[in-house]
Amino acid sequence: CLRFLATRIEAGNAHSMYVLGCLVDQGRFMAPDPVRASALLQRAAQLGHPMAMVELALLLERGVPAGQPDMLQAIRWMQQADAAGIPGARRWLAARGM
Repeated sequence: CLRFLATRIEAGNAHSMYVLGCLVDQGRFMAPDPVRASALLQRAAQLGHPMAMVELALLLERGVPAGQPDMLQAIRWMQQADAAGIPGARRWLAARGM
């Protein structure tokens, strides 16, 4: 499974980046590594993967990878997820006064 994801990531597959980013963040099949997860999710988000945008925004809100919350970037990514039609993105934004 992980070898397949790695091959797909090398080929630039955003969904595989998203899946592995979530697995790494949750510590599935390996020790949790939020910084690595953030890097994978950012690549996927930059490629237009809307759920990666959501997960990246949540990490940024938690302070990953900078060590302190980056709400400006979190809001930016969540707004893009909302524009892509992701359920819950609008509620997250509204809860933060957006």
